[in-house]
Amino acid sequence: MRKLVCEVLAEQGYRVCPARDGQEAWARAPSEFDFVLIDVVMPRVSGGELARIMAREPPDLPVLFKSGHPDARATLTTSW
Repeated sequence: MRKLVCEVLAEQGYRVCPARDGQEAWARAPSEFDFVLIDVVMPRVSGGELARIMAREPPDLPVLFKSGHPDARATLTTSW
């Protein structure tokens, strides 16, 4: 799924920075994004926690959550 999403976004002209988990995403994150697409359920750092970390700079960074897990809403907290 990650590969397909990366290909589609790249074809639309977006610079894509894929990562296997939240920790790798934060380590590789460029300083400027148009938006961040985050899987809700990830190893090491959850999607919600990664969104909180990345939204600190800049604070208005758009975040789009996605998941293929049927119980993913239970793991996402919105109190940031």
